[in-house]
Amino acid sequence: MAWLSDFMRQLLDTLFRFTGSYGLAIILITLVLRIVLLPLTAAGMRSSFKMQAIDAERKELAKKYKKDQEQLNRATMELWKRHKVNPFAGCLTMLVQLPIIFGFIGALRGYEFAGNPAFLWVPHLGEVDPYYILPILAAIGTFVQSKLTTPATDASMQTMTYLFPVLVLAFGFRMPAAFTLYWVASSLFSVVERFLIIRPAPKEAVDKA
Repeated sequence: MAWLSDFMRQLLDTLFRFTGSYGLAIILITLVLRIVLLPLTAAGMRSSFKMQAIDAERKELAKKYKKDQEQLNRATMELWKRHKVNPFAGCLTMLVQLPIIFGFIGALRGYEFAGNPAFLWVPHLGEVDPYYILPILAAIGTFVQSKLTTPATDASMQTMTYLFPVLVLAFGFRMPAAFTLYWVASSLFSVVERFLIIRPAPKEAVDKA
């Protein structure tokens, strides 16, 4: 993990020299990371929406084979195979992103924002946002992102839709503004990706359905 933190620290230095602003450098780092992870993100997002589309069939199988767990597992695997769904794609995306998040936190730990540590209303990106605007924006961005991607029929995930933003808000009150800025930018880019990858169905197709 140390090598990843060192790499991000060097990347932050390079982008700062290019932009003259640590805030812009962090936003560019976030954009680069989202682009690198885009193929994996797209696969996970499409798989998630396919899972939602076949949820009714999965529930029917659960009713049909409620007394035969082994047959239910076989039928569910066949359902996923028929619709070309990988239920673990979304989890894989999250697992890949976790080292990046921890690597970025490690890069910011003890980082000296020499030259121009201020960005917009934040006087120093190495310290907590004194007005708590970035933590609030991070929580709102997390909520919107979760709301767009969480199935309405999944009660446990719906609970996380409301709980996770609260955790992000509490976390943001203690983290350097640089990290909460990264989180805000990442959430914003994620929402944009969602609309680029999973486009709404045309009205004619919805009416026909």
